[in-house]
Amino acid sequence: MQVTEDKAYEATMAKMMEGFNDGTLMEFTEAEQIAEVVYQAATDEKDQLTYPAGNDAVRLYANRLAEGPEAYRINLTKYLNLQSPYQQA
Repeated sequence: MQVTEDKAYEATMAKMMEGFNDGTLMEFTEAEQIAEVVYQAATDEKDQLTYPAGNDAVRLYANRLAEGPEAYRINLTKYLNLQSPYQQA
């Protein structure tokens, strides 16, 4: 299979790969740990929407809660060196 890459995304992809490799954006989690969280979500009878699964998800979700969703989005956009096409408020 041949994958076509757009040169315009090279810098973003490089930053994402850096974040994956150093654990900033993602850590690999054992399937059993994910399955435990899925099982808990399906059976705990809690009125709860979000069940972060894996150390990276727990950490990123805690950051999002601490910063607030809008600040988290802005900070992630800055981390990835993305430019918004919209004027900031």
